[in-house]
Amino acid sequence: MKIECTDPEIVDVPRRLRSLRQDKVDQLAESMAALGLQQPITVWSEAGDHLELVAGAHRLAAAIKLGWESIDCIWANGMPEIDRQLWEIDENLMRAELNPTELGEHITRRAELWGKRETQVSEVRPPEKSVGNKSPPTQKKGFAADTAKATGMSKRTINEHLARTKAIPADVRDMIKGTRLDTRVYLDSLKGMEPDDQRAKVKADLAAPKKPNRSFGIGGVEGEFQNLQWRWNQVSCEAQRRFKNWVSKQVPSVYDDGDGDA
Repeated sequence: MKIECTDPEIVDVPRRLRSLRQDKVDQLAESMAALGLQQPITVWSEAGDHLELVAGAHRLAAAIKLGWESIDCIWANGMPEIDRQLWEIDENLMRAELNPTELGEHITRRAELWGKRETQVSEVRPPEKSVGNKSPPTQKKGFAADTAKATGMSKRTINEHLARTKAIPADVRDMIKGTRLDTRVYLDSLKGMEPDDQRAKVKADLAAPKKPNRSFGIGGVEGEFQNLQWRWNQVSCEAQRRFKNWVSKQVPSVYDDGDGDA
């Protein structure tokens, strides 16, 4: 692999596993304008007539935004397609910008590619010499261990992300991705549910008002009132009815469910 310069405008960008974020492009453009490019993009060319991006979509977009006529790039020619895709995934996994849904999808895709690569290697690997009547056991690093070494994540974290992604259909993940629901705790809460129940829950939770944030200084009675309002909107009509009945029994002179003046 070698480092050269190329015109950012001639680099083709295939479909990416990670969507482009304009706010990230803007931040990178500001940084690159002040400090320059800290890490080259990675490209490859099969026929020499065009370049295709392997890794660095946000850096490339930032360079185009700045109007740069050239950008440093690492040529990955001669690298198998699976390894090029793994390069993109591993570079994304080592960054902090991925949300939990994206992390799970990246790790799941990496598992698919890693399995294909291992199958290809095993098909061309010469047979092991036998010892007596038995062949020696194959010593092979597992996926989680290989990914942990490549990304710095723990094997436990990797397996947890795999389990979440496997348990939640792609269309449900698309509904959650990038929203306030995109947390590990929320994704775990969906794992034991049927897909239709997952879809219904996510739609309802996305439609519900956002929980008041006390970090903005809303405290005292006003903060308590807003939290009560938020909680009221989260529960079912039956729960609201039962709560009304309970409140009317506690303070009948203040609360009135009818058409009175109270």
